Amino acid sequence: MASPEDINWALQFYYTSEDIEATLMDYDEELEESSEEGEDYDETIFSAIETQQVTDNVVVRIVNKIIEDAHRQKVSDIHIEPGMGKQKVVVRFRKDGVMATYYKFPTKYRAVFVSCIKVMAHLDISNKYKPQDGKINFRHFAPIDIELRVATIPTAGGIEDVVIRILSGGKCMPVNAIGLSTPNLDNLMVGVTKPYGLFLVCGPTGSGKSTTLHSILNYLNSTERKIWAAEDPVEITQPGLRQVEVNEKVGMTFSGAMRAFLRADPDIIMIGEMRDTETAGTAIEASLTGHLVLSTLHTNSAAESIVRLLDMDMDPFNFSLMP
Repeated sequence: MASPEDINWALQFYYTSEDIEATLMDYDEELEESSEEGEDYDETIFSAIETQQVTDNVVVRIVNKIIEDAHRQKVSDIHIEPGMGKQKVVVRFRKDGVMATYYKFPTKYRAVFVSCIKVMAHLDISNKYKPQDGKINFRHFAPIDIELRVATIPTAGGIEDVVIRILSGGKCMPVNAIGLSTPNLDNLMVGVTKPYGLFLVCGPTGSGKSTTLHSILNYLNSTERKIWAAEDPVEITQPGLRQVEVNEKVGMTFSGAMRAFLRADPDIIMIGEMRDTETAGTAIEASLTGHLVLSTLHTNSAAESIVRLLDMDMDPFNFSLMP
């Protein structure tokens, strides 16, 4: 038996404090050496990353350590929050939907952390006043097969916050292992084995909607069915699925992908998210014309999905909630 306080202390001590503090001492030593030689330490960081000499740089080792610890602890998001003035740089993890402090770094890490991550994500380090988003293939920096989605947001005081979403490239879970009770699993099987209809998974961000849909697709995936999927981004890949990544910059939207799928002889269509009226309308029409459509809605309960669809001006006679 152990108290929550003891478990939290053990996690912090064995997964963060000791290694991080040793690496911080290395950084201080490098900083002193570079100042004695009259070098710009930030420029040294950028050149090390650009030339792929990432393992030799202390700041990159700290960033890698943060990401590796987050992956080991099954964290969904990493929040890097630089403080104003002499306040510390707070790094927090979101695990199981709850935020918890990982470590508080000294103020001098404010600029180098943000710049290091922006360089790794191929973002513009000179632009500090505009939100940016990018991706990091972490295999290039550490022996872990994960992809990171990075978002930078300018905050008060001319500093930037960074939020990193960890996208696991692993296999999908079996449908009987996602934690449903036996009655709910039976109801799920009844719903998804119908030849047509609209199947929606509802819940807030990070609640497991995409994981649930991929588990269902894994169950339905067979050589007798043609399955098209549009996602933003493609987090889980499965053989047999034809997966399309949404990219609004080139005009590939959910609604555009949905229209293209209907011309491509589908049996099952999966849309990562129904965000707008056009996508929702096309999905409902497809479900009424012999296709099984799977998608997600950002609502807190299944009942609220009806209200959400009505808010998007959908005809209530075209859909109903299955008991």
